[in-house]
Amino acid sequence: MLEFPRWKYVLVALVLLFSAFYALPNLYPQDPAVQIAGDKTVTIDAALAGRVQGMLQAAHIPFKKVAVEGTSVIVRLPDSDTQIRAETELSGGLGNVSKGYTVALNLAPTVPHWLTAIGGKPMTLGLDLQGGVHFLMQVDQAAVREKRENSYADEVRATLRDKQIRFTDVSRSADGLIIGLKNATDKTTALNVLTRRCPRSSSPKAMTA
Repeated sequence: MLEFPRWKYVLVALVLLFSAFYALPNLYPQDPAVQIAGDKTVTIDAALAGRVQGMLQAAHIPFKKVAVEGTSVIVRLPDSDTQIRAETELSGGLGNVSKGYTVALNLAPTVPHWLTAIGGKPMTLGLDLQGGVHFLMQVDQAAVREKRENSYADEVRATLRDKQIRFTDVSRSADGLIIGLKNATDKTTALNVLTRRCPRSSSPKAMTA
């Protein structure tokens, strides 16, 4: 049987104890959170934290804690669904007060202060190990519609030129596109061509100059 000096057993025990101690932060799960930061035009302070807390209470959204942490206000929440609700509510509410606020989804650590004070930090996991990432996409419908109508107007102009149909103008209106034509004959021809070539417009409207 192999025998080792006692000091080696003591060293192995100390290394295992040291490793287990600094692995403790991984036992503390992160809280789903909403982080509120700001630019130079706004102030991040206890007053803002109180305002955020009031907004969540008014919307009946449960939360664990709202506090200033570093240069941001951190809202700790019980689960991911509540986190998304809170982010939507705060984005709209603070956006009406000032455009200087940035509201984002985040994860807040729960490691005790005494452990972080001596350098204890949890292992950072990649997105694949964290369960993926959530994206919230917002679309400016008015801008998308304007861009699409401008593209459609260009398509109509090209079609009329290709068929040698004389027109004075193709413009946008609240009801869609208005095509100005030289005479009633051109109007009838244009309606027939556009109905066949541009089926997205079920009832194109034209007017004679």
